[in-house]
Amino acid sequence: MVYQKERDLQLHLAALTAVLSEPFSVTFSRREVPLGRCIPDLIYVRLAEVPPDRILPRHTSYRHSHILWLLKQHGQLRLDSLASLSYDAVERMRPLVADLIKAGSVIEADSHLQLAPVLATLACEVVAVEAKMKDWRQALAQAEGYQEFADRVFVAMDPAGIPTAPEIIQIFRERMIGLCSVGQNVKWIVYPALHRCPLGPNHEYLLASALATGRQHLWERRYSAKASLHA
Repeated sequence: MVYQKERDLQLHLAALTAVLSEPFSVTFSRREVPLGRCIPDLIYVRLAEVPPDRILPRHTSYRHSHILWLLKQHGQLRLDSLASLSYDAVERMRPLVADLIKAGSVIEADSHLQLAPVLATLACEVVAVEAKMKDWRQALAQAEGYQEFADRVFVAMDPAGIPTAPEIIQIFRERMIGLCSVGQNVKWIVYPALHRCPLGPNHEYLLASALATGRQHLWERRYSAKASLHA
């Protein structure tokens, strides 16, 4: 075993400067992000470009990000429709929308709300990682749950514990989950495919959490022209 314990593997993975071979201008990373009962070992939020620092309220909450997700799904919504889709009262939604309008995240025209162009056209990708020493079955089961909110998902393992049987590797391919060993170098067994199914509101929450100025201390930001992990 290269690592004494799983946490060592997680820390090494988190210290890498970027993820995957496609270059993005900036990558935010954070370990053990709580998403209800689901806590991925590592999340990367990758952006083609960084929007203005004040594009989101300083203390963006899950409810703020859920509004952004609904607007991304529907394009334009009236406040009453937004409240209905949120199963909430208009008066409770109004101050949240006001926060987003003030920050420049949302614009209002003809009584309809929509995302500001800078967010509506933002090219981004959320990558979720499950790190395991040797239990690939448990890692795969956990990683499958991440596909609800992540564009790409992969399992990273100690080289001594990684599965090598062709039938196991085929399972990862069929489920569109990447698999790599992390030792002195990173070796891709299965490169993580882009997950094209509709993503849930946690996708927007992760993006908003990384970009919100008030939460920058929780996320590490790295700029890079090229990624450091290669297939």
